[in-house]
Amino acid sequence: MFKRMNDPAVKPATKSPEEGAFVALETLIKLKAQALTLSLKTKNKSYASLAGVYASPFRGRGIDFDEVRMYQPGDDIRNIDWRVTARTGRAHTKLFTEERERPVFFAVDKSSSMQFGSRVAFKSVIAAKVTSILAWAASSNGDRVGGLVYTEAKSQEVKPYAGSQGVLRLLKAMVDIPVLDMSENQQQRFLSNTIPRLRRVAKPGSLVFVLSDFKALDKNIEKYLIQLAHHCDVVCIFVYDYLESDLPAPGYYNLSDGKSFALMDTTQMALVKAYKKRFAERKNHFLSFCKKNAIHGMLLRTDDDILKVMQENLIRQHAFSRVFG
Repeated sequence: MFKRMNDPAVKPATKSPEEGAFVALETLIKLKAQALTLSLKTKNKSYASLAGVYASPFRGRGIDFDEVRMYQPGDDIRNIDWRVTARTGRAHTKLFTEERERPVFFAVDKSSSMQFGSRVAFKSVIAAKVTSILAWAASSNGDRVGGLVYTEAKSQEVKPYAGSQGVLRLLKAMVDIPVLDMSENQQQRFLSNTIPRLRRVAKPGSLVFVLSDFKALDKNIEKYLIQLAHHCDVVCIFVYDYLESDLPAPGYYNLSDGKSFALMDTTQMALVKAYKKRFAERKNHFLSFCKKNAIHGMLLRTDDDILKVMQENLIRQHAFSRVFG
């Protein structure tokens, strides 16, 4: 927390610990009401030959092979089974059955860098609330909800389930997983193992939300995210705090991580400019990486109106039209 020294006019906002530092399971459950204001359906025309409720540039629900039968006029030639055709001398086509429930998978970062916030709540709390709203919205649309909640020291996988069961399992994992203090190098190494795991557990055709501050984003993690995007629809939500993008007004501030204290001098303009530039470069790199690799990226500040930001980002962009249409 930042605190202005010797300035009685500056009074820190008072919030209960449940609202700022951590979030209770009951709070996440109550967000179901807000999720009902969002729609996961769309009115857009389908780009696929087999389409369920989802219809847009996103891949749509998964399909499973059912059987092979004789080719009939009107069948999609892309589904011809050439092995059976060559063996029998007569054209055969593959039939598929479409999944009724598409997996919606959430990867939620609860590492130590997410345990920070100067306004409203910690980044980890905001990420949990966003996940809750999206998960309830997905469940109300008939989708299966699962996820992977991770810290530097531990990860917990929640297999996709339909209905409230899947959402509640995910919410409980976000609340229960412990947070340990780790060095940046330890965080980097652990995430380098976690993201490949995400690529393995997210079934092809899934919709995957990754919520993080992406401080550990490097070439190795980027590689796995790109591979994930080849088989799934990926939405990366960059959660950050105001004090990460800009420093407070010129003055002297106490800075603490709960164990040690330091003094920050924001009267040095060179320091302030370098600080803002460093964050801007990280943010712009994230957005550029997402755009270049067909990953849907969005920014969310801890003091933003969550519903408003999601609606503005997910509806305004055509690529998001099937997520919130």
